[in-house]
Amino acid sequence: MDVENILKFNIALSVISFLISWLIIYAIIPLFRKLLIQIPNSRSSHTKPIPSGGGIVFVITGSLFSAILGNSIPLLFLPLGIIGLFDDLFEINKKIRLFAQILTSILIVYKSNVLEIFSNNSNQIVFILIAIAL
Repeated sequence: MDVENILKFNIALSVISFLISWLIIYAIIPLFRKLLIQIPNSRSSHTKPIPSGGGIVFVITGSLFSAILGNSIPLLFLPLGIIGLFDDLFEINKKIRLFAQILTSILIVYKSNVLEIFSNNSNQIVFILIAIAL
């Protein structure tokens, strides 16, 4: 398969992934309106109670379609998406959420090839790891 066809295939799968996510969210909104209502507070951008938890749908479909394309790195976002869903359900401690975010970031950097780019200069690796931790 040539580069142009690969690009078209990737774009088509991305559009399909988005449409499937949208359809699933549309279908589960009534359930989320019963189970996952977010009451506005001082930090909210909304003034009326709204359903929450839909982000897990995008994480799951995006990860699965990326895996179909041969990229398994987005699967590392699944635990973070699940913690986000649990946070919507049970309001998880912010330290646990932060730990999950940092761990996910480190795993993604480790599993990607970004560290290979900087392997000849250890100072740059330290800078990247500090930037990720912040």
